[in-house]
Amino acid sequence: MIHRPTPADTALPALPRAVLVAALALAFCLVARLVSHGDAVRLLLWPALGVSFAFGWRHGLVWVVPGAVGAFAYGLLAVRDPWLALAAGLITAVGALAAIVVLRRLGEWKPAEYRLEAVVRFLAVTLLVAAPLCAVVAVPVLAWHGVLGDPHPLRLLLGAWLSFALGMLLAAPAVLAWLDDALPQTDVGGQPVPIFDLSGVLMALLLAGASLLLASVGQAQYAYMLLFLYFPIVAWSAALTLTSRRLGGGVDPRGKA
Repeated sequence: MIHRPTPADTALPALPRAVLVAALALAFCLVARLVSHGDAVRLLLWPALGVSFAFGWRHGLVWVVPGAVGAFAYGLLAVRDPWLALAAGLITAVGALAAIVVLRRLGEWKPAEYRLEAVVRFLAVTLLVAAPLCAVVAVPVLAWHGVLGDPHPLRLLLGAWLSFALGMLLAAPAVLAWLDDALPQTDVGGQPVPIFDLSGVLMALLLAGASLLLASVGQAQYAYMLLFLYFPIVAWSAALTLTSRRLGGGVDPRGKA
């Protein structure tokens, strides 16, 4: 465990901070709608999940609620259906809670010893826990309300899974870096920090290869969506390197500094 300067956001009282988080989630969702060709329902990414996760990890489980409120507000503004808006908020909160709980359990069972191990855990929880959980709940709700048309169910699930995963992977690292918390776990033992993050370079190369492969088999839309992952790779590498250079220590596996 380390002691670090209190991030700027903790100087805010609880209510203004909650309003800020909700507004941030709402703003991110509105931006996501713009990059989704104006489609209010089939967003290419759902960033409210990442915002809820980041603040829930940094400040405690109850702080997933403001991000969910932002998702609810987006539903009211974009879809104008209170039940769909409520479902969006609940799904966002449940997905973020599940990711935080699983990451904390992993940290309590075996704290990550390397930055790459912490990144892999975050990726695994996002891709195998939070995104699938949100997708299997969201698709039936949206289908029941008749807003998805009639494509193949597996295609709907894949699209929802990608949307939630991209939202988590894009928003959470950026918000955590802004909160000066970088990632849930970082190096322990004060290991030397390289000039550049080799894991980030490798992930970028793998991402480029995956995007080219999808484009070559006629899946241009998914190839385009994968390109959004370049931002979190850069954010992770920068935040982890800066954190390790400044702090040279580890973070409590429960997510508290």
